[in-house]
Amino acid sequence: MGQQQKELMKLREFISEKIDWNALWKAGAVMPYLYKSKENPNPDPKTPNIITKWNLEKEKLRPGDSATPLKSMPNWQQYMDGYWMSNKNKPEAKTKIDQIRWSAKQVGVELGEGTRCWKGYEKKGMKTMFGKRVPNCVKREHIDFCVNCHDILLDESLDENLKKWFKDKWVRMGPGGKIRGSCGGKSKGEGKPKCLPARKAYALGKKGRASAARRKRRKDPNPNRRGKAKNVKTKK
Repeated sequence: MGQQQKELMKLREFISEKIDWNALWKAGAVMPYLYKSKENPNPDPKTPNIITKWNLEKEKLRPGDSATPLKSMPNWQQYMDGYWMSNKNKPEAKTKIDQIRWSAKQVGVELGEGTRCWKGYEKKGMKTMFGKRVPNCVKREHIDFCVNCHDILLDESLDENLKKWFKDKWVRMGPGGKIRGSCGGKSKGEGKPKCLPARKAYALGKKGRASAARRKRRKDPNPNRRGKAKNVKTKK
C-alpha cells in the first residue's frame, strides 16, 4: 500500500468518527423529530427531520404543523454521519448545516472540517492534507496507574522531573501527623496539607509529620489558594 493510500485511509477514519451526534442529541443541540405538515402528513420515523436548537429558539411552527421529538433512534449516529458527509459542502444545504454548527457551538462543540483526532492522539495545530485543512494529530503523552500492582507506568516522553515526582509517590499529611493519602487528593473538610515523598514522610515519624504540617498551614493557610506553589521547609 502506497503512502498516499495510507493517508487517505487515515483521513477517512478521522472523518467517520469526528462528531458524537448522540451527545449533541442529549445536549439538546441536534435532534430527530417527526415533522407533520400538509406536504408530509405521515412522517417516517426511519427518516426523521433534523431539528436543531436554532430551530427551536428562532423559528415558529406554521399553523397546522406539528413537531414531535423521537424518544429513541438507535441508528442516530449513522443517520447523521451520512447526512453530514453528504450535505456539509452542498450550497443548497448551507442553511441547515449552519444551523447545526450554531446549535453545536451553543453547547460547547465546534464543528469544523475535522475537529477530533483518533483515539490515543491529540490535536497539535492544523495541517493541509489533499487540499483540505485537517488537525495535526500526534500521539498523546499519558500516565497510567496500575491498580493491582500499585505501580506507575510512565511514557518515555514525559518530563524527567514529572517522572521522578510520580515514582517518589508523594503523600499528604495533616497537623495530627497522619498520612491521609496521595498528594493532590482531598477529603471533605480537610485543610491545607503538607506533601512529601512517602519515604521521607514515614522517616519523619508522627511528631515530625505533625510539626511539618502545622508549619505549612501557618505559612500557607488558604486551602483554596491558586497560583504558584509556596515551598515551606519541612524542618526548622
